[in-house]
Amino acid sequence: PDIVGVRGAVCGDGDRGRSVAWESVAAFKRQLDMRKTGEVDVFANGNGFVGNGFNENATMPSNGAGGGWVVIDGRGKSCAGVIAALARQFEYDDKSLVEAVLADALNIYDVILWAEQGKHNVLNHRKDTDGSVRVLIQP
Repeated sequence: PDIVGVRGAVCGDGDRGRSVAWESVAAFKRQLDMRKTGEVDVFANGNGFVGNGFNENATMPSNGAGGGWVVIDGRGKSCAGVIAALARQFEYDDKSLVEAVLADALNIYDVILWAEQGKHNVLNHRKDTDGSVRVLIQP
């Protein structure tokens, strides 16, 4: 299912005009449960953090001690995952510019909306030749 983070909607195929399908909600719930129980290791493919897990000892990669440039690659990630990575980055470093690389139109919209609602500055966004969009955000 298509999970849309900021609005909290669950759509069967990305069509927000459609009603919410119970099958999509059930599949999403099943996926959440698998992550809660550890059946799916959410950090198996890396999460953008330096460390062994999502804990207080984990540190965010950056290009210097604040005031640098951090890239969060959100291609192939869910909206909630991208927003969680952005929120965590801003929690640890409120000086570095963050470039979010996004491929999904819904993620692009949600990340821009999330940034604006969080009083962050969306400085620029541009489309790459592969169709992904790079959104530059200032905390």
